Amino acid sequence: MPFKKNGVITLWGIGGLSQSKITGSKEPEKWIYSENRANMKFQYDMGATGISLFRRIGEKTTLKNSLGISCQYHSYYDEYYKIVADSIHLLPLHFSRKKNVDLIFSSELKYKTTNKLLFNTGITISKKSFELYGKSVDYNTNIYDAFLDGSGDTYYSHAFIQSKYKFSSRVNIVAGVNASYLGINNELLFEPRVSAQVFITPNHELALGLGRHSQTEMLPIYYIEKQNNKSFNYEFPNLNLKRLKSTHYVFSYNWLINANLRFKTEIYYQQLFDLPVVPGTHISLINFKNNWTFNHALTNEGKGFNTGIDITFERFLNKGFYSIITASIFKSLYTGGDGIERSTRYDGLFVFNLLAGKEIIVKTKNVIGFNFKSTFKGPELYQPINEALSHQYGEIIDDYTKPLERRKATVENATDINISYRINEQNKAHIISLQAKNIIGREYRGKRYNLKTNTIEEEYFSSIVPFISYRIEF
Repeated sequence: MPFKKNGVITLWGIGGLSQSKITGSKEPEKWIYSENRANMKFQYDMGATGISLFRRIGEKTTLKNSLGISCQYHSYYDEYYKIVADSIHLLPLHFSRKKNVDLIFSSELKYKTTNKLLFNTGITISKKSFELYGKSVDYNTNIYDAFLDGSGDTYYSHAFIQSKYKFSSRVNIVAGVNASYLGINNELLFEPRVSAQVFITPNHELALGLGRHSQTEMLPIYYIEKQNNKSFNYEFPNLNLKRLKSTHYVFSYNWLINANLRFKTEIYYQQLFDLPVVPGTHISLINFKNNWTFNHALTNEGKGFNTGIDITFERFLNKGFYSIITASIFKSLYTGGDGIERSTRYDGLFVFNLLAGKEIIVKTKNVIGFNFKSTFKGPELYQPINEALSHQYGEIIDDYTKPLERRKATVENATDINISYRINEQNKAHIISLQAKNIIGREYRGKRYNLKTNTIEEEYFSSIVPFISYRIEF
């Protein structure tokens, strides 16, 4: 909505509720895998809302201020049927819930001095908070008790200043610096970044980028509580944990073959340092994947690197048809707290994507769309299985004392198709879509325990997953 003469106020919001359940069987003869005897419930709710004010100050300056809040709630519960003393009992296994709340204020100023120089600066201040609680069965004692119960908050702020200078019609330079402050450990960082864009000809472009970046870990990591072996007092060893840092080097070549075709290749190298690791072990947060039971004290002794090449061939939408082919070959390694270099969880070595679509005009204004996407990639690394405990309890139990290992399979595939019909009216549009995911692929899910044969098997997801949606656009 308009605000005074040169301003616009924007109100926005989004929210969603999601829940899924699996109901197990009470009949032992139907217990083939552990999930066949388990009741599981997963819930994920989220909401975000905010307000922003955009104002034009004179002919060359704009200012945008925003205030927003976002909330996330995630819970999981499972229980399973077990034969105890010749009778069937329903026993609890896991329960966990997590809530995150972020309150964010941001302000950005843009100033165009001349046709050659564009300047912008901004600041963001946020308060982050979490609550986390969980109960689980201890496989060593068979006691179901709380293992998570914590909360915490911190302030995070960052400011930036950046300018873009157009030396000529062929050369552009963007340079700036990002300053950030994390309240929980009082860490202040300054991260310079610069990039250059050179048009050799109107259709051939070279670009070079160099910059320093950092990453803040999930807030519960900083609030991990450990008991001191000498004083027996509880402490927070990760409160002073530094942020993971990296230096990025990027070189790219972009070729506009004609009005409808583009070829681009990019070579990159990312040097990682101050990587959080557990001293004397392979454990590192670079492999962290939402493991709520993680409770290790960390140091910043780790390092690593990511390097690779990306290739893209794109046909822009023309005469109702578009397509994109991308290929990526890469390597991702890290050195843990034991000084040994290993592959990270995401070191799949390659990814190949094919995306294509066709639009057909119906009744001069409506549109039928056909879209296809297929991804082939090398397998990620997985946590080894504790076979002794898995056989004892009849379910898969990971062995976190061992480093990640690569699965024997060489290629994973996921293929989706989407058919949509768009009805365009004067002030609104109706879109009806039918999507089918995983139509030809066998997506690897990990391992599962066969209760009938008492063996550990590879698990694949081979079912087609349909989605139907209806949307109105005003």
